[in-house]
Amino acid sequence: MIGPRINAGGRIKSPYDSLNALLYSGEQQIKYLENLDSINEERKQMQEDMFKMAEEMLDLEQKFLFCAHEDFHE
Repeated sequence: MIGPRINAGGRIKSPYDSLNALLYSGEQQIKYLENLDSINEERKQMQEDMFKMAEEMLDLEQKFLFCAHEDFHE
């Protein structure tokens, strides 16, 4: 459960929230964990939006499927 959130911290924002969530405990840790949860929700929404955009761009009749767009996050 925590793995995707730790990963999202470094992929979307700064990796320091992920690091601090692992270094601290108690009240200090909670603020970093809450921030990571928020970042992970943002990542999931971005992923869903990109997937929908890709679905609209693809021609499923083709044998080779490839989709790219400048608005896609790395």
